[in-house]
Amino acid sequence: MNTCKCQSVFINSKNRLPGGNINDFFINLEDEAIVADKSTSLRLNVVGVTMSRSWYSTQQFTFKVVSVDGITNIFTIHEGNYNVYNFLDTLKALLTGWTIVYNSIENKYHFNCPSASKFVFDNG
Repeated sequence: MNTCKCQSVFINSKNRLPGGNINDFFINLEDEAIVADKSTSLRLNVVGVTMSRSWYSTQQFTFKVVSVDGITNIFTIHEGNYNVYNFLDTLKALLTGWTIVYNSIENKYHFNCPSASKFVFDNG
């Protein structure tokens, strides 16, 4: 006769090991976090998942910034999961010389560029 012993283990991405990220991480369980007799098989059942709605998954895409004097620069946003703050960091790294801030009350980015420019998104 097989007996089933159950125990719950809470895993949270904020306790991940260094080197992982919020979407792909490793956690070491402390000694005796899971207790089983020798030669016992273990089965993991996910009981629940809580996912933040503050991230957005994106495929890689490019956009152009065209200045009033006709100079066109092409920028690439790489595939990934972004929240409003690390997407802001990505924009700041790409658009050097620009001032870009996120207003959480309006839920909008505000751009201040060195010269009059426009964004062009060819992919819609």
